[in-house]
Amino acid sequence: MRADVLEQSLPVSSPRAARSPVDELLAVFLLIFSVALVFGPVLQADFVQWDDDINIYKNPHVGGLSADRLKWIWTDYKYGRVYAPFAWMTWSLVFDWCGLNPGGYHLVNLLFHIANTVLVFRLLFGLCPLARPRGTRGQDSVCNVVCASAGALIWALHPLQVEPVAWATAIGYVQGDFFLLLALLAYLKFISSDGRSDFRLYGLSLLAFCASLLTYPVALGCAPVFLVLDWRRRFVHEPKSRERGIFSEPNFWLDKLPFFLLALLVFGLTLYARHNHVGPWPRPPTLAEFGIWPRVMQGFYCWAYYLWKPLLPVHLSPAYLTLLGFRPTAPAFVLSLLLVFAVSAALVVLRRAWPGGLALWICYLSVLFPFTGQFETPHHTNDRYYYVVSMTAAALVLTVLLQCWHKGRLRLVSLLIAGVATVALGIMSHRQTWVWQNSVTLLQHMIGELKDSPNRISLYGRLGDFYMERGNDPKAADCFREILRINPDVTEAHRRLAVPLQRLGELDEAIRHHREVLRKDPNDFSTRHNLGVALALQGKFEEAVTQLSEAVRLEPGSANARRNLARALAKLGRVQESEAQEREAERLENQRKSATP
Repeated sequence: MRADVLEQSLPVSSPRAARSPVDELLAVFLLIFSVALVFGPVLQADFVQWDDDINIYKNPHVGGLSADRLKWIWTDYKYGRVYAPFAWMTWSLVFDWCGLNPGGYHLVNLLFHIANTVLVFRLLFGLCPLARPRGTRGQDSVCNVVCASAGALIWALHPLQVEPVAWATAIGYVQGDFFLLLALLAYLKFISSDGRSDFRLYGLSLLAFCASLLTYPVALGCAPVFLVLDWRRRFVHEPKSRERGIFSEPNFWLDKLPFFLLALLVFGLTLYARHNHVGPWPRPPTLAEFGIWPRVMQGFYCWAYYLWKPLLPVHLSPAYLTLLGFRPTAPAFVLSLLLVFAVSAALVVLRRAWPGGLALWICYLSVLFPFTGQFETPHHTNDRYYYVVSMTAAALVLTVLLQCWHKGRLRLVSLLIAGVATVALGIMSHRQTWVWQNSVTLLQHMIGELKDSPNRISLYGRLGDFYMERGNDPKAADCFREILRINPDVTEAHRRLAVPLQRLGELDEAIRHHREVLRKDPNDFSTRHNLGVALALQGKFEEAVTQLSEAVRLEPGSANARRNLARALAKLGRVQESEAQEREAERLENQRKSATP
């Protein structure tokens, strides 16, 4: 392949490709059909106990649109880790439509992905004049449509896109990318030879970019992309600008500055929300907790990871372990640093022969930077982080295909490779969608991917909680037993295992786990109370009274504990004490009922 893939020296007056609406409509139909076919199973999926509970079906703030909810949506920065009012508004609209039916939330994600696929196609089609090789005076419409369609299909059907499409919580990524693509398309039209004076397009681009950032800050690193787009257009169509230096012109920076300012503002809001949220996620670490050197090496690992992982999209999982307690000098991190430096150096050397390559690389590094975990530890190289930055890969596919188009057999070979890759990726993605069908399939898949890692403990805990909520005590008990097999000292596993065992009537084993919890935490009210109930069920009323009395001491306002204590006292013939506890339990219940609106 020639190194001048993105080189172009044609003047502005070069003949344009003849537009064929029929070809474009057929391409759009193919894209929509392919995405719907591959990702269709997500419409049958349930919510999953992988933050869907926190964000949607157990979230007290999710509901239909109302004045109070709109106020919360636009002013809250404590419940979530980021400021994302547009995402919350979408969920409120979906709730108005279908309540907590998971199918509605998955449908919205799928529709956004379909729309994004069409927008990626339109963006790639618009980039064809900037990406075609030197010496091709006027690509035909078929060439542009086929090459843009191939790039869009590979982008849309890649297995790394399954997570943001199939996971209801990831709506911020698909909706945020939707607005970002609108912003890029409007800006590309604005800077074109016939659209520069139409500031309505510029305003639309700026508004769409703002909407993307306020949906979810996936576009924080995308401001330089607008700069690169205009630089590339001027480089191709205004040869004189190369000589005088584009970046030295103040006017060149004026229409890009608002994009950078918006990104900076939302970055500040995001950091503020991260430091002030009250959810289950940890706050950003200090430099003492996570030093500069580990942050730098983590960044290089992430940059390198999304170069090779898309080429080997296997063993996918919502959580990866490499960045948990890593050593910055480990071979994987040193090799990552070397790879990023090698690619950067090569593209700098080739900048005159292939300036578009360096432009794509700058976009890649910039867009991915917010996802390198500079403000969090532990960090995960999640599949969904590829969703936005993968547009650079789609542009690279477009560039390669355009380069090969007029080279006879090379065109056939390149299109054949693209076709085979599309089919293979589509099959892999279709299979991956079934992993996200429900909590059981997802968590079992993740457990299998972790193999013998002790990190399986948290997944078994989630799976056990899922089974308990649905009344499947035998399965729940199996999960908690598996945790104790991995690590017998996990107190929480003893606590949770005792509950389903007690409901199953396996009282001796339940009592043993209750006592193990109290050995480490004697002031655990719920365990103390449950132990008293288990002892009473065995007819050991003296011991039951001891445990239930201690539970009442720990939680004097528990009507349930007092009532169970009253029953145990009655079994021992201590009638007056029993009646006193019963009266107090009734008083507490009446007090609670009167306080309930």
